[in-house]
Parts: sequence; C-alpha cells; structure tokens
Amino acid sequence: MKYEEIIGPYEYFQPVVDITEEKGDYWKRFIPTKDFLEVLRTFLNALEARDSNRKSIWIQGSYGTGKSHATSVIKHLLWDPPEEIEDFVEKIDPQIRERLRNFRKEKRVFPVVLKGISGLKDSKSLNLLLEGAVKESLQKENIEVSTKSEFEKYIKHIENASHVNYEVIIENNLELKSKVRNKEGLLNALQRKDIEILELLEDSLDFSIPHSTIEDWLVEVSRELFSKGIYALTIYWDEFTSLMELESISTIMSILQNIAEETFNNNIFLFIISHRAPQQSRVSSKDYEKLLGRFHFKEYSMENITTFHIVSNAIRKIDGERWENLREEIFRKNPGIEKLIWRIARYDSRSISALKDLFPIHPYSAFIATTLSRYVGSAERSIFSFLNDEEKGFKKFISEYPKSNLDGEEYFLTPDMLWDFFLAEFEKNPDEKTSSVLVKYRQCEEVIEEAGEPYLAVFKGTLLLNILYSLINVSGEESDLYSPSEENITNMFIGTSFQDSVPEILDYIDKKGYVPKNPDGLFLVSYSFLPEREVTEEKQIVSREYEDITKALSRYQERLHRDLTSNILRENKLQVYWAGVKDYELKRKLINDFEISYYLPIALFIAKNEDEIKEIKNIVEKMFVDKDIDYENIVFAISNIPLTEEKYERFIDYIAKFRVAKKYQYGEDAKNYGDYSEKVIERWIDEVKNGYFEVYFRQELKQLPGKNLDSYLNEEVSPKIFWWGLENLKDLTSINVWKRRYSEKVLEIFISAQDRDDLEERTKNAPYRDLRAILMDNRGNYIVDKKLNFLSIIDMNHPTYKICRDVEEAIKKYEGKIFNLGDELRFLQWPPYGIYSNMANCAVLAFAMRPFVDKLYEEGTGRRIDKNLLKEKLGILFKYWEDGKNRDKLNLRLGTEEERKLADLLVELFKLKEGENLNKARWGIREWVKEAGYPIWSLKSHVRDDKEMERSIDVIFSLSMAVDGEISEESIKESFRILSSKKNELGTLLSPQKLKEGFKKWVEEKLEREITEEDFKNLMGFLRENMQEEVGLWTEVKVELKLKDWEVYISKENTEREFVSLISKIFNLEPVNNLEDLKGEVKNKINNLGFPLWTLKYAFNTEDMSMRKALDDIDNFVKGIPVNYEALTEFLNDIRPYETHIHSKLTSETAKQGLAVFLKERYSLDLDLHSFIPYLRNRINKEPYLWDETDLERVVREYNISKALREIFDIDEILPIEELKVEIKRKIENLSYPFWLLELTEDGGSIFTNIGEFLRSPYIPPVEELESIVNDVSGEKAREFLRENKLKELAIRWLDTQLKERFELKASLEDYILNEILEEMRRNICPEDFYWNRNAVENWIYKNEDLNYKIFKNIQEEVKQKIVSSTKDLKEVLLKIVEEYPEICVKLEEYLE
Repeated sequence: MKYEEIIGPYEYFQPVVDITEEKGDYWKRFIPTKDFLEVLRTFLNALEARDSNRKSIWIQGSYGTGKSHATSVIKHLLWDPPEEIEDFVEKIDPQIRERLRNFRKEKRVFPVVLKGISGLKDSKSLNLLLEGAVKESLQKENIEVSTKSEFEKYIKHIENASHVNYEVIIENNLELKSKVRNKEGLLNALQRKDIEILELLEDSLDFSIPHSTIEDWLVEVSRELFSKGIYALTIYWDEFTSLMELESISTIMSILQNIAEETFNNNIFLFIISHRAPQQSRVSSKDYEKLLGRFHFKEYSMENITTFHIVSNAIRKIDGERWENLREEIFRKNPGIEKLIWRIARYDSRSISALKDLFPIHPYSAFIATTLSRYVGSAERSIFSFLNDEEKGFKKFISEYPKSNLDGEEYFLTPDMLWDFFLAEFEKNPDEKTSSVLVKYRQCEEVIEEAGEPYLAVFKGTLLLNILYSLINVSGEESDLYSPSEENITNMFIGTSFQDSVPEILDYIDKKGYVPKNPDGLFLVSYSFLPEREVTEEKQIVSREYEDITKALSRYQERLHRDLTSNILRENKLQVYWAGVKDYELKRKLINDFEISYYLPIALFIAKNEDEIKEIKNIVEKMFVDKDIDYENIVFAISNIPLTEEKYERFIDYIAKFRVAKKYQYGEDAKNYGDYSEKVIERWIDEVKNGYFEVYFRQELKQLPGKNLDSYLNEEVSPKIFWWGLENLKDLTSINVWKRRYSEKVLEIFISAQDRDDLEERTKNAPYRDLRAILMDNRGNYIVDKKLNFLSIIDMNHPTYKICRDVEEAIKKYEGKIFNLGDELRFLQWPPYGIYSNMANCAVLAFAMRPFVDKLYEEGTGRRIDKNLLKEKLGILFKYWEDGKNRDKLNLRLGTEEERKLADLLVELFKLKEGENLNKARWGIREWVKEAGYPIWSLKSHVRDDKEMERSIDVIFSLSMAVDGEISEESIKESFRILSSKKNELGTLLSPQKLKEGFKKWVEEKLEREITEEDFKNLMGFLRENMQEEVGLWTEVKVELKLKDWEVYISKENTEREFVSLISKIFNLEPVNNLEDLKGEVKNKINNLGFPLWTLKYAFNTEDMSMRKALDDIDNFVKGIPVNYEALTEFLNDIRPYETHIHSKLTSETAKQGLAVFLKERYSLDLDLHSFIPYLRNRINKEPYLWDETDLERVVREYNISKALREIFDIDEILPIEELKVEIKRKIENLSYPFWLLELTEDGGSIFTNIGEFLRSPYIPPVEELESIVNDVSGEKAREFLRENKLKELAIRWLDTQLKERFELKASLEDYILNEILEEMRRNICPEDFYWNRNAVENWIYKNEDLNYKIFKNIQEEVKQKIVSSTKDLKEVLLKIVEEYPEICVKLEEYLE
C-alpha cells in the first residue's frame, strides 16, 4: 500500500492564488486569520473615514502567508452581491461581520486588479497600464463611462482626423512601419492597448492630443461610478515587489503618491500587496517618508495553527478509515511523536489536533515548513506548492511511501525531504549564511551518503536547522525549536527506523569535522570558508602561545579568586600558575609575586592533563625540602581537575579559527569562535572551583574541596602567619569588618569615645557592635576598665594590647622631634600584625593612638593634633600605605613642656587669644604686627642702649618668621629664657604707637634727615604697595633698598608734575592730573587747530634748531612715543625756554601759514590754499595731530593730478580721484559718440589710450601711474578731440570702414544712412558698452538682422537702378554669374520655366 491510495491533494487546491485569474468560488476556501481581520477592519475604517485615517492600504508579508488569497477575499466581500458572499461572511468575527454587512447595505467598491510589472517601465507606461486595467475591469462588469482613455482618444483621432495623413506618418518612421505596416495595423495595435506602439506614434507626431494626468483621470472615472451608485474605486495591485526594483521606481512612486493623495478627498483607493517593505527595496528614504503619510502599512503573516489547518484542509482523505487506523498504529508504536507534537504546539489543543491531522507529514516537517515558506519561500516554493509537487514534494512522497528498508518501515515525510524541495530556492538567492550551508552540503554530500541514507538524512536535517536558526535569530523570534541541537535533530527523526541511531550519527558528523558541535551543544556550520592550511599553521602558533594554559584565564582569574576566597576574613592574594611551569621559573615568580605584607599569599596551580598535576606536586614537595628560599607563609593549592587534552585541542582550534576569521573579516564567525573558546575555559573554571585541591602549607599536605578552602585558611593558616593579628580574636569573625575599606566613622568612635559606656552606646548597632571584640579576650571579657585603660591583669599577647604598646614605643622616642607617622608605624602592615584598611584595623589603630591626642603637632602649620585632626591623619596614613601619596602630611612632632611655656608667654606679651600651640602663637604675632602696620624690629630704635632688649626683639622677629620645622628644641628653650628675662620691659614697649614711632625714627636714621608727617605717610603707602611681603615679614635690608627706590620715585613724580604744568600753560589747558590726561587734552587742542603741530616749525621762519626740537618733543609726546624719566627731563629742558613763544603762535592762522611755507619749500608750490585745504582734509583719513609730511606729499600729488584732469575734461571743481573718475565718465556719456573712437587715431591713441584704461578699470592706479598718464597728455589737443564735430567725424569714418568690410561694399554708404545707424546704435546698446566697449559695438553690427536687411536693401535698390539704366548685355552678365556662382542655378531654373 502507498499513501496515494488513501490520501492526496484536492484537485481544486491552488498552491498559488492569482487574483487576476480566479477559479470560481475558490476564494471562499480561505480561512480568516487574525491578520486578515485586521486588514479588513483597517480598510473599512479607511473607506468610511472623513479624517486622516482615510488612506490607501499597503500590506506586506513573505511568500506563502496567504496575502494574495486574503486580498481576493476582501475584493469579493466589497464588490460581489451581498447574497453571494453571505455564506463566507457568517464565518468571520461577529463584530467585523456586522460592520461589513452595514457597509454593504448601500455601498460597493469597484475592483481593478493588477499583478506584477506587466510591461511597466516608466511613468508613461504606468499611466497607460492603469487606464487599460480600469477600462478592462469596467468592460468585464458591463459598466460604461464617458471618460476616455488615452488609447481611445488616439483611436478616435486617427479615425476622424482627415487632415492628418497617418499613412505618411507611418511611412516616415521606419520602426513604427516595421511593427504596424499601415494605418489599419496602427489602429489594431492601439485597440490591443500596445504601449510601445503608442509611444512610437507620439514620437512621430508634431502635435499631441490633450489628456489628463492619471490621478485626474481616475477622479473623473470614480465620479462617474459614484453617479451610478458605486461608492469607490480600488486598484488591487499584487506582487508589487517587482516594481520596487525598477530603476524608474522614484518616478513611479511619485505618481502612486499623487493617486494615494486623492484618497483623502475622492473615492479612489490603492491596495498594494508586496512581499518586502518599501525600505527594503530601491525606494528612496525620501519617497518612503511620503508613503508613510498616504498609506496604512500592515504586516501580514500566517500563524502556524492557521497553516496547519489550511494544509490539512488541502489534503483529501480518500480512505479516511484506513488513514486514521494507520496513524493511530504509528503513533502508538512511537510515543515520542505525541510528546513532540505537544512541544511544538506548546500545549494548545487546536494546534495538537491540526498537527495530528497532517499525518504522514512529520510534526517537525510541518512546523519548519511553515517557517521556510515565510523566510525563504517564493511563489514557486511554498508549503502549498510543496503539496502539489510531483518531483520532490508531497505527491512524490505519497507515491513512494510507506517504504521498507533493512531496518524497518519508513512512514513519515521527514525534514530532509523539505531540504530537497527548498534546495533550489536556497541556491537562487543565497545570503552569506545560506551560502556557507550550501557549500558545506556540496563538500560533504557524497562522503556522508556513503555512510548510509540515514546519515545523509540527519546531515540534511542539521543543515536545514542551521538555515532556519540564522533566519530566526535575525528576526527575533523564539528559536528553541530551530536551534541545531542534538535534541532537536533527534526529534526531527522520531518515528523513523533509525531514530535510535541519530546520536551516533551526530557523533560521527562531529568527530569527522563535517559540522563540529560547539560548547553550547549546537551543530552550527561556520559561515565563512577558512583556508585549512592557514588554520593548521595558526593552531601551531596558538599551541605554543597557550602551552601555559593560565594565559587563557585572564578574564576569569578575578571570578576564580572571588569564588574560592570570598569568605576568607583577611585580605588575600591568589596567584594562578600553570602546573607545567619549570621549578626555577616558579621560584622566580613566587619571589616577584609575593612580597611580605598584610595579605594571605595563595599559589593556585591548574593543569591541562594529569601528567602536569603529578609534576607540580613533585616540584612543590622538593622546594620544601630544599628550603633555598622562604616559602613558609605561602599556601600552595593544586587543582585535581585538568582541562583534558580533548578540550585543550578544541580550545586551540577555536582560537586559531577566531584569528583566521578575523583576518578575513568574517565578523560573525570570528565572534562565534571567540565565544566558543571562552565557554571551554569558563566551564572548566566552574569544574575547578567545585573540585578538590591538594593544599600544602609549611610542608603539611591536606586534600580539600574548593568549598572548604576558605575555612581552612581562616582557622589554620591565617593565625599562624599573623599571630598578633586580629583574626586571633575568636569573636571578630564578621566578614563585614574585615572587608577592605576605610571607615572614618570607626576612627571617630575609637578616638573620641569618652569611656566604655560611651563606646558601647556608639557601637550598639551592626556592624560596629562586632568591633567591641578588639577590647575583649577570647572568653568575651573586656581587657579595659570603664575609663578605657588596660586592666592591670591582662594577657600580654592579646593582639590589641600588643599593638598599642608597640605603637606607644615607636612614637615616644621622638619627643621634641619631627617624625613621619606613616613610616614609623609601617611595621604594623607586616606579619605578625598584618594591619591594612578595614573596619577592625581602623578600630585598633585609632585606639592605639588615643594617648597621643593633643600631644602631637603638625609640621609646617604647628597645628595641635586633636581628636578630629588625628582621625584625618589616620585616614591619610591608611591611604599612604596603599599608594605612597601625601607622605609629607604625616610629618608630625611630639611636643615638650618648654614649647607650651613659650607659647603661653607669647600669648601674654601680645595679649593674644589663648593659643593652643606655639605655631598658633607665632601666627598671632604676625597678625598683631600686620594690624599695627610696622615691622616688629622698629622697636629697636627705642632701646639702642640695651643690647639684651634688642636681642629679645630679634628673638620675637625670628619666631614670627620661622617655619615650624626650623625651630629646634634647643631654640625653643633659648627663646623662652631670653623673653622671660625681659618680660616686664617688653610688656611696656609692645604697642602699635611705639612701633610707628620706632619705624619713623629708623627711616630718618637711614635718610640722615628728618621727614614730615606727610612724607612719612607717602613713604608708607609706597612701601605697602611695593614690598612683596606682608609687614610682619619685612626685613631691615629689604626696606632700606626700597627707601632708595622711594627717593627716585619722588624725583620722577616732581618731574612729571612740572612737565604737566608747563605743557598746560603752553596750550592754555584746564588743570590736568597726569601725563595720560595731558596727552588727550593736547591732542584735542592740536585737532582744533586743524593742522599738525609740526607746521608751526615753518611758520616761525627761524633757523633755530632748538626751537624746532622743542616742537618735535611735544609732537612725539602727543603721538605716544614711550617716554621715560630721562626723556621727560630732556623734554622739559628743551621746551621751557620757548614756552611763551610757542604759546603766542598757537593759532590756526599761524599753522596755515606754516603749511604754505612747507609746500613752497618742499615742492616749490604756490597753491591756492582756499581750495587745497578742504581737499587735503578730505583726503587724509587721520586726526590732524597724526598727519605727517608723507601724508601731505601724497595728497599734493593727487591734487595736481586731479587739477590736470579737471582742465582736460572741463570739470567744474577739483575732486578726489575716485569722484573725479565718475564725473569724467558721466561727462563722456553725455557726448553723442563713443570714447574709444579717440583711441583709434594716431594722435588720439597717444593721448587717450592710457586715460581710457584708467576710466574703464574698476581700480584706482598708483599715484606714480596717474602722474605718468597726465604728463603725457596735452590739454589743448585733448579738448580739441573731445569736440562733438570731431567725434562725429571719427564715428562716421569708423562705421563706414566696418560696413565695407562686413558687407564687402565697393562704395561708401551715404552719410544719412550712417547717421541713422549711429543713432540706432546709441538707442539700442547700453551706455556702458556703447561708450567704452568697442567689441560689444562691433558684435552688435555683425549680429543685428535688421541692420543686415537695411544694408542689403540699400544695395538691392542700387543694383536694380543699375540694371534698369545699364546698356550692357544682361544675358551675358547672367551667364557669367551662373559660371561663377553655380548654386544660383536652382533658383534661376524656377524663373526660366
């Protein structure tokens, strides 16, 4: 028996629905889906909307999802008579059903159906295609409209337009003629709606037939339909994807957008169906953005349950009873099938039933076939076409199965058969991943087939899942059933005769390397083709590189450390070593990696194989025997779990392939191989930490599971290394107080607690409560009394007691000296103490430092170390121990009794607020002196006869000046002795008034003269401004130097005041305070003169050079030339003798006279100053005080040039060159003839060529060039040429010459004609060209057709007159013309007929 006897596809079953060629009521076999109902609902909303929801529809879905069938159904539901669709309407969702019925009571939507490209290539063919489809649909439904298509308009024109000879038109277009032959053939082609013929015809016509745009044409049709009771027109366009790949898609989309826009206001809708979205095609992002506003976009897919039902409905049960009995028998024999169905259906009863109804299609085949159709299918390759296929599909299967083989019967259509069917589709458009799978198939097919058919079937199933797995991962769907895992591949062949052999077959495929199993248990095909030779070479490199397997652990060492040691109290350092390390290398590493410090040193060894484990055990044991270096405190832990050679080889293989893939930029493969290599190591690390270790400590060996390693180190190892460490306190076991961190609060508690009760109050909450254990013994009793002092009876080896006594001993030896707290207590870091930054250690060190509160002083500032400052210093200390920074902040001094006495004495003498230390007292003295305003040593001026008093004042000064670290203990003692002996005398002397008197006295001694109170006040102001230090730090030497500077300063000030006074008198100024203000006022005075100051030098008419120098000095000062004290003194001496003379001559008239003298002396010019001075002021763009002689020279030269040009061109006034140039051009353009005519004559050219260039140029040439132009011109000759009659003569002569050359005239034209032409030129050529551009005028003559006509007409009239009056034999003349000009014969022939 074969299946075809009991089942087979229905004859009516259509694997592909073609909406342009429907068969009867096949559309009614459609099973409504969720997506179908959503599209229908959206379209109904759009049809009825009057707002922005009134849009066209675009549905997109992959092949085989039923979107074409769904569109066909919607078309029928909205057009067919209600009674014909009612049986289908009954099957749909009640809510949609009632909406549809209400809509169809009064409305119908006329359908126009299109599919694919259909000969479309551009906008023209699109318009014609749409019109043709509409007309065809109307004709099919027997609906007539008056709106004509473009084809119909052309047919009508050809039939009725008798004035157009279409036979000739066809005859003249060879391509058109070859296709239609004649007018009748043309009409036939147009009636067939042949777009190519219409386009050829349009190219042949020199006229066009008016026709609307396609959107307007559709609006006209829809309005006619509406008048006939048809609500809307919808164009259903299936397989639209092919259009989106056309090069002209942008133009096509523009037209479709225009049509879709009509949806808003008219009853025209587009309903587009594509299997790709617009953004996945040639459609530009700009066009896509526009589409979004004009369409409702709907994604169309098919649920698996729907697919199962459709496929089940498509299979006819010829003998239902036999089919059902066979199914039950097979399912009973293979209970795994039932479980698989439940897994695929995810326990949905409808899906379970549907999958069972698909027998003998294997459940896995049914499941993945729907996915294949969705992602890689096409119209020719879908689940439905599979059912009808006789070569590799369902029909072939039912004709051959059930099938017997050596192992038993085969009943199921298994997934390997889907591979055979879809293989052609895979090969049609393979992406990178599919290509890799296909290559793998071609490479291995034959060799695997030799192993047996089951091997090839499993291989195909594995490859099929690879393709699906990559597609599903990209789409984001759940991928558990698509992954090529051993479980899934086995499930694909449940119910086959070889189902139990699948694991063995997969092991074969893995071991042979056809499809290796990755660390996740997936049989994934590499997506790239790596050169085998390069991979082999790379593996050799990687093997050498990772011989030491710890190099592969870089990312996992921290995790391994955390997992193994997270419960160890003390800070520890775990270093991982390769078990294959050489003994000498291991010794070197141990020395470098483990220094003596506060942490537990742990050396962990891992191995690739058992041999390495044995070798490292021997090495460690031998090292303990040799004792060549100190290993006493190092813990050696050897893992008993090796990586194994097999996993090591896989790891090496993955790394090598990762590198080669990366080299060839196979990004995804490189990532996968990298991930695989990490998973090998990651899983091994998990095994290591959960396995056993051989642990060596001080030659003692123990075998421990990884989970017990922490308790062993806490209880047995740590107390032996740090026997005075806090881990020896049995109640101090909370991991929180041992975690590495700095706790300011703990420092505060154990420094500031006033007594035991206060400490208990401060530590009543966790984790601080656990810290009480540092003050208790191991029986839970306190080792301190209520005042927090150690009890007299105490265990001398208690860690807290031992640490406190050792700290006290380390600090007390520095009484009166400076020491570094961080360096002196660093011994606490090392065994046997092991103090580092955590809450417990913060507590014990804070407690140890309590006795030194207020007894230590900070170096530099001298601040007393109180409780708050001590807390800060201990924080710095812990940080310094970690990073070595801020060492200087830990420099302290342990204070003495003498220091306190000296501080108290200074407080009393200077009546300071009570100081807490000597340093504060010294700063108080500085503040006192600063407030008084005079240096302390000034007091010595009062006690010149008492050397002891002078010495005591020097001591006070030295103390105030000293840096904290510079004051030795001996110095403190000596200072106290001296000051205490003169305490009473100093008390009388120390007052601000005495300081002031003493300083004034000291100044007079140094100056050797008395000074007034006003001078003393000025001196103090000078010193305070110029001394860099504050007054308390002034020294006698520095002040004495500044006294000398002050005397120079006073002298300079007097000179400046005298200079200001002198210049103010000369210029008659209001009172001025300083040189800068003086400069500004003098500038204003000179500017008011209207001339520079130096012109006065020429007005005085004197050879006195001293007088001139005085004026130059004032000029230099005003112009801002830098003036120092010496220069100012020189200026005073130069100017003072001429004060009255300069003052009397300081007038505009005098300056004007000086200017005239300057011009005469320098340029021998006797200018009219009345016209020159305004010109001068206009041309110098500076304030008068800044004018220099070069400025005047430039303006004088310009003035002379302007004057010359004014005379040549008869300009009314002397103007600046720029303005003069404009005025000359304006004057020339008032003439009747062009300026360039003057340049054509020999005399005129020499005169006017350079001037013409100057006038035409947009720039003003340099003065030298202008002078050259003017000097070459004779004013009289120039004026003669510029006369109107002279210009006219030149114009007539030039024009006559031009016309003779242009028209080959033998004689000149009459003057009246030439004058007319000149007048016409003046009227029609723009002035800029007419007057200045000869080429433009000549071009006008050559190109002017009216002028040509006028000249030839004139010649014609003259020739006619000559012919009439001639006595020559005209026949002879005519023969001669024919001989010389044969081209005239054609025309003559016409006249001679």
